[in-house]
Amino acid sequence: MDNYFVIVSHTRFNEKGQPTHGTASELAPLLEKKGKKYVYIQHSLFTGYATQIVQHSSGKNKIIKRGFTFLPFPLRILQEFYLTISSVSRLPSDRVVFVGIDPLNAFVGIFLKRIGKVQKVIFYTADYATNRYENHVMNVIYH
Repeated sequence: MDNYFVIVSHTRFNEKGQPTHGTASELAPLLEKKGKKYVYIQHSLFTGYATQIVQHSSGKNKIIKRGFTFLPFPLRILQEFYLTISSVSRLPSDRVVFVGIDPLNAFVGIFLKRIGKVQKVIFYTADYATNRYENHVMNVIYH
């Protein structure tokens, strides 16, 4: 059985609710070109937009929008964890490669690996910084 890829990122959506180009947007077309199955979970960077989940299999995309659009930040993070975990848990494969585009999404991937839902986790970021936040606790969480 082939690997199933999961890409999880935070995405900026335009005023029409369409995702704009970002760090992960080149991975999905690359996987399509190689004939791979994937799920691309795009959590909104800002309130006002639902999470968009693109399921790609057999050359076709199915787009699902899930979640509440206006939640306070802590509840939004919990919702993103839930949506990611539930999406991965529904996959018909135990050979899942998880690509987390930022520390928060990679953290969910590590959790999923520890409970046996993911085989491999790849942490990818375009803007890593050793001192991301002035607050020491936030930096520890980030790392």
